Amino acid sequence: APDFHSLLETPISWTATDDMDTPWNASVGGHSLAVQMNDFPDESLYTLIVDDDAVANFDDWPAAWNRA
Repeated sequence: APDFHSLLETPISWTATDDMDTPWNASVGGHSLAVQMNDFPDESLYTLIVDDDAVANFDDWPAAWNRA
């Protein structure tokens, strides 16, 4: 699976979904990516999910990522 830190610098075009828990998804290098919304401020704002595995929590949307 791709490394979270390398994905931060990778231009990714995210597609909006109808799911309020995971409102964006994308595909990079054959891997399925999703962004999950968390219970902020008790938790990080987002969790990155790669191939159904939570790989990282983060609060700031990476500049290289484009949300539809």
